[in-house]
Amino acid sequence: MAASSRRSLWAVASLVCSLAVCPPLCLIGPLLGVVALFETRRRGTTGRGLAKAGIAVGLAATLGWSVFAWWWNDQAREPMLHGPQSALRAGFAGDVATFEAAFLAPPGEADEAARFIATLRDRYGQFQSATIDEARLDADTPLDRARPLIPYRLQFAEAEISGEAVFVLFQPSSVRPVLRFERLTIVDPAGGDLVYPVSAADGATDADHRSP
Repeated sequence: MAASSRRSLWAVASLVCSLAVCPPLCLIGPLLGVVALFETRRRGTTGRGLAKAGIAVGLAATLGWSVFAWWWNDQAREPMLHGPQSALRAGFAGDVATFEAAFLAPPGEADEAARFIATLRDRYGQFQSATIDEARLDADTPLDRARPLIPYRLQFAEAEISGEAVFVLFQPSSVRPVLRFERLTIVDPAGGDLVYPVSAADGATDADHRSP
């Protein structure tokens, strides 16, 4: 077989990697395509079209994965790490609509969110931050992957309070992402627990959001 009729294996590998549903391989695909272009020119092998396709597809896939990773970090990972931190900051700044929008269920009353924020401010002062309470995570009881119940430590100006929130990634009957909170519970043995929205607390238990 003549050398000019041989197809570059680098070109084939470039397209295969670029088409793979795997970010590292999608990144490698364009690099292999560049190698294939040099090989076809130097050795006279065929496959320049495959190499160019591998480069184009790989770059597009890499861009798509990058956008998805940014979106997932912003819409899912950060809310799970810090709970409704952004929503609480907005609510304490007077933007009650943004606070409400972070939750799946609509409030039962028009001013429920405003009352909830006002009660938090009266009890604990200005809200500052929230982080996962790793000490309260039960390693022996896996979280429900669709609707995890996550414990948090909420820092206010006058106190640090325990809380927990249910974050709905998606509904069991659908693969469409939800990415909103079902409820937020402030655990306060002294002053009494607070739940928002109140309608989401009806009949809810910790076991409802644990994997079987």
